[in-house]
Amino acid sequence: SPFLRGQTGNRVLVLVDGIRLNNSTFRFGPNQYLNTVDPFTIDRVEIVRGPASVLHGSDALGGVIHVITKRRLDYASPFDADIRSTARLGSAAQEKTLRADTSANYEQFGMVAGMTFRDFADLRSGAERQDHTGYDELAGDVRLQYRIDDDHRIAFAFQRVDQDRVPRTGAFENGDEFFFDPQRRTLYALEHELEDLPWGFGTLRTTLSFQDQLEVRRRLEAAEMRTRREEDRVETIGFTSDIDHVPMQGLLLTAGVEVYHDDVSSERVDRTTDTLVESEERGAFPDGTEYDTLGAYLESRIDIAELLAPVAIDVPLQLLLGGRYSRYGVESEPPGFGEVDETFDAFTGSIGATFALTSGVSLVGSIAQGFRAPNLDDTVVLKEETDLGVIDSPNPDLDPEEVVNYEAGIKIRERRLAAEAFYFYSDYDDLIERTTEGTGFDDANGNGVRDPGELSFAQRRNIGKAVIQGVEATADVDLGRGFSLAGQFSWIRGENESDDEPVRRIPPILGRGGVLYESPELPYWIEFFARVAGRQDRLSSGDRSDPRICPDGGDGCDGTPGWYTLNLRGGWQPHEAIELQLALENLAAERYRIHGSGIDAPGFNAVGTLTMRF
Repeated sequence: SPFLRGQTGNRVLVLVDGIRLNNSTFRFGPNQYLNTVDPFTIDRVEIVRGPASVLHGSDALGGVIHVITKRRLDYASPFDADIRSTARLGSAAQEKTLRADTSANYEQFGMVAGMTFRDFADLRSGAERQDHTGYDELAGDVRLQYRIDDDHRIAFAFQRVDQDRVPRTGAFENGDEFFFDPQRRTLYALEHELEDLPWGFGTLRTTLSFQDQLEVRRRLEAAEMRTRREEDRVETIGFTSDIDHVPMQGLLLTAGVEVYHDDVSSERVDRTTDTLVESEERGAFPDGTEYDTLGAYLESRIDIAELLAPVAIDVPLQLLLGGRYSRYGVESEPPGFGEVDETFDAFTGSIGATFALTSGVSLVGSIAQGFRAPNLDDTVVLKEETDLGVIDSPNPDLDPEEVVNYEAGIKIRERRLAAEAFYFYSDYDDLIERTTEGTGFDDANGNGVRDPGELSFAQRRNIGKAVIQGVEATADVDLGRGFSLAGQFSWIRGENESDDEPVRRIPPILGRGGVLYESPELPYWIEFFARVAGRQDRLSSGDRSDPRICPDGGDGCDGTPGWYTLNLRGGWQPHEAIELQLALENLAAERYRIHGSGIDAPGFNAVGTLTMRF
């Protein structure tokens, strides 16, 4: 589950080729949905840190992770094909991965296609294996492209990832079991791109998509002698379009619109383990619920130096101004709560400035708003959270979560040095949090007293206010003769002003540093690097009650210990058709845990990868 600036879950937006991976059922807190993107399809990942709601709408509070998949770029030959097979073995989880793919073109028709099989056993951390951590995965992808001419392109993309018997590790206690089986994501997308339009317009990009995300949760509740099968399915139709326009020298305008419609089906079947009697119960969400998203934005990039060029005034300043209107709607009928037909509106804006001190050194600053519209997990959910002792119940009367982020920093891009450092201050308001105040309990026997096993009702309410601030820095130094240094550092501190305590799940001080050697003459490279995390003992009450952070609970919890790992990896290409890579991770076999994770991280891990091209 990705963390950006202290946020995770539905407060971080994930895009795949510009299409929202987040849907209206995404949970608050760590979730597994980024893992439904096959890493072997990825060309690159672009990360926007901090609120980005002007361009991307809801959920972009901590930031945006944009996954861009591979595509055919070479059309120089009338016909060309590159067939590749990859085998990867890892020791910590006894990983076995096989990948076969091809990239080809015939005239102006291009294709990228592949299949991936992955098998993970239980993960070894230190000298022991952690039970209930292995699973299997099968994935396939196809991307068909047609270049009508150099400025006009269309494409069709298909992605599917199937994961079987994925355990929720922390739920295996006292004979209980919990599997996501299956976890499945299917995506179809039709893309159109047209460049060099007349009258100063640049590129028009349009995408029509259909995404089907299926999550089946299979539980064995030993004490109740019951199995439970819960199924949530979200089918999403999406449309996005944006266009660039240069009305005058020094001014670039980008306008865009996005529309998404979620259809949600949800069901639950309980079955006794002794009599095998089945009963249909309510699902986590009302079956047939619909959730609509509409957004329109305009962003302007102003180069003051270019604007003033005709009068020979040089002001090395760039401004970035943007605004967005968003509207979200819920149509649902939660059992016992009547019909819900609610809409949420949000206006967001941002302003940024870059001032060039020299050709390679710039000062940057920005003020940006972000928001998260209440989704179905906030408004109409009706789900038992037995590990928390509550039943989440609907509350459609919610406002969007909001943040205003203030940021200042410096960027350096010199011949041998690339570095940047930022300080940010994020002021959050109307945060949606779970509460049991005034909600009552599920009086199953009707005696008016909460008996053992009867769960309290809980609701999400706008009761949170918080400040998160921090420092982030990166640096890359080219030492010459093939050597380079790289380092990263982050420090984040969060204060929950509503409860006068730290914000939940704030990461500790994190750092990474290493040296890379790429031979200028021979086909190999090698890198040594260290990862470091400080102790995190600034805990909220939610952290102290979270078994992933405090297994024994209580005020005596010391939090998550600090840790470090030493790592070595390298690659060798003895022939243009053969590439070998070897990574030796956590050389000291340290046993450690990422703060907030439900399992310990890998111990010593040797990973070998062989890629062959035909």
